[in-house]
Amino acid sequence: MELIRISENKIKIMLNASDMNAYDLPTDGIDYCENNVRDAFRAVLKDAGRKAGMDFSDGRLSIQLYPSKSGGCEMFVTRTAARSKSEHGRVSEKESSTQCGDANEALHWERAEAFSFESLRWLLSICKRLKHIGFSGSSAAFRDDIGRYYLILDSPGQFRPQILECGNSEQAEAVRLYIGEHGNTICSRNAVELLGVL
Repeated sequence: MELIRISENKIKIMLNASDMNAYDLPTDGIDYCENNVRDAFRAVLKDAGRKAGMDFSDGRLSIQLYPSKSGGCEMFVTRTAARSKSEHGRVSEKESSTQCGDANEALHWERAEAFSFESLRWLLSICKRLKHIGFSGSSAAFRDDIGRYYLILDSPGQFRPQILECGNSEQAEAVRLYIGEHGNTICSRNAVELLGVL
């Protein structure tokens, strides 16, 4: 296991094929819902935290995983603030200040969905279509360093099939972390409304 500490709350963990075997992680596809996979990730995080002097046992974690052809993987682990009670007793989520700027306030990331598009033309086209058929939820748009575009929607629900006609489904939390490292914000909020008129 190799570690790179990126910031106070973020670490990069590199596992080779023998590390994957040692932690009993499959090298040919990971099902995050399986209990043994979750236990394996906990063991990785415990060991990585001990080596890096970080505690991953409290608060919420965002994990972005990239498998490698050699059988290992790279993991980007970000520790975010835990949920807390506001003055009025409502639960509020305090995200780390971040990668996506205002989008953390505009979107509820725990129920958001992300979609990627090969070109700006496709992103604009879907925003125009969503605006036309009445999507009114929170939305944000981003571009990565290699020219792909992303649309993050808060609970797209019935609009999902139309989006998938020209885009691909992505994991919102992974996109949020990825864009923080490799992209830029186009619209941190109201992306459908703003881009849908172009």
